[in-house]
Amino acid sequence: MSCVNFKGGSAKSTTAVHFAQYLALKGYRVLLADLDPQGSTSGMMGIVPERVTHDQSLYAAIRYDNPRPMSEVAQKTYFENLDIVPSGLWVADWEFDAPRVTTSTMEEEREMRLRLAELENSLASGNLPRSEFERLSQEVDSLRVKMRGMSLQRLYFLRLQAALTDVQDQYDVVVCDTAPNLGYLSNAAIGASNHLLLTIQPQMLDCESMAQYLMTSITHQEQYEAAIKRALGSEYITDKTLHYLITRFNTASTPQNDVSKILRTYLKNVLDHSMVNTTAVEEARTRQLTLYESDRNQFNPKTYDRAIEFMNQANAEIEKIILRGWGRL
Repeated sequence: MSCVNFKGGSAKSTTAVHFAQYLALKGYRVLLADLDPQGSTSGMMGIVPERVTHDQSLYAAIRYDNPRPMSEVAQKTYFENLDIVPSGLWVADWEFDAPRVTTSTMEEEREMRLRLAELENSLASGNLPRSEFERLSQEVDSLRVKMRGMSLQRLYFLRLQAALTDVQDQYDVVVCDTAPNLGYLSNAAIGASNHLLLTIQPQMLDCESMAQYLMTSITHQEQYEAAIKRALGSEYITDKTLHYLITRFNTASTPQNDVSKILRTYLKNVLDHSMVNTTAVEEARTRQLTLYESDRNQFNPKTYDRAIEFMNQANAEIEKIILRGWGRL
């Protein structure tokens, strides 16, 4: 599952971390992947992004030169059942690597296709000695394998999906926090996800930004799926759901209540429960803690209880999305 949106400040990181911890507390084996070079999610989990080295960050698992297995990049955290793949400034390098490799790979693929056409024409002629026929057939098979590998490199939006296959048996759920954009990293997260959770503040400016995000994202996904089908086949396409979570919701604000009603009227799959704006989340952050790590005695009890109730309700609803995807609901 990936938390996504164009707009910064929509509580993507807060949502991703609290949902990952919620699942871990329920006994799921969870991997939290931070794809935002700002490293907010990593910071919330006690990792200083500026101190994350090249080989410790997510970049190490998706880079094109000597990538590390995801299992080696994933780190244990202080939170039971929850591991993390941290982010940092190194991760931003992939935004430059992906287009460079895509371009160079396309040129190599073009040459391979020309050679493959030559070989297939020769084989179709029917005038080859047996030994030559076998040699050319082996070269054709080898070229097709190489071209398939080249396609996986060129289709950058499959890069994270491929990297995660290394740990698919080690975790029940992977939760991704993305940057507030539709760059290469964010598209790689979307490509790997079964479920997308779009976090949205109930304000008109945020709604306008969300509309732009959806139009761009839908166009991208149509293009990516067509490219995947041509190069690799439809089995590489990941089925997705899209749900909306209203965040930082001030229940006492009339304008926010109005916008919330508009969202629920015109959008499908808006979660019934919202991530309500409470001072408890902010107070916890000043102590460098999440709500699930905090001691109730450190807060106004009513404020804490209210915050935990809203957080649990929203996370339980997100959990049901995953369970439905598994066919368990």
